[in-house]
Amino acid sequence: MGEPTSETDRGRHDWPTVLAIGLVVYVLAKLVHEALGHGLACEIMGSELKGFSSSWCDCDKDPLKEGATRVVKGAGPIAHRLARAGVLVVVVRRSFRTGAALYFVWLCAAVNLLMGGGYLMVDPLFLFGDWGQFVDGLDPNLPLRLALTGVGVAISLGTFFLLRAPFQRLLGGTEGARKRRARSLCWTPYFLVGGLAMTGAALL
Repeated sequence: MGEPTSETDRGRHDWPTVLAIGLVVYVLAKLVHEALGHGLACEIMGSELKGFSSSWCDCDKDPLKEGATRVVKGAGPIAHRLARAGVLVVVVRRSFRTGAALYFVWLCAAVNLLMGGGYLMVDPLFLFGDWGQFVDGLDPNLPLRLALTGVGVAISLGTFFLLRAPFQRLLGGTEGARKRRARSLCWTPYFLVGGLAMTGAALL
């Protein structure tokens, strides 16, 4: 990946580079969620952080009151929000010297935005995951769950529009070539890293 303003360089996508960037982005997203979100909130609320991984955070909730427990549960998704807000500003407003740098920042924004939107779409509605545990027991329960789901849908749809223009800078050539490059840059990290590597890590 070369200078993103060059049509020739934009057409060259090095597979190992794409895969490596995807791996780093997904690991960072998980660290933001589990460690900086849940883990830091656990310590701030006065409890003990026993450990964390790419898919869980073990916080001793026994000494925590109900409100503090909700803070710990909501801190992971909130950390995602803060991260994606900062990265989104960078990717929309800043120019990059290389295509690899642009792709890294763009993918950071996309992964954090879509993860956050996905959590909000599904967790409150079916009462599982972080947001499901956060809203459980709160009143009015159903309107709150539906409102959060609506916010998740809005975030997910908005992601496609906000990140489309920066993504175009990574593409070049004919319409068919652009579509092939777009699919490779999106599906490679999604399936190989998010689907296989992260799922495998969670199973372990």
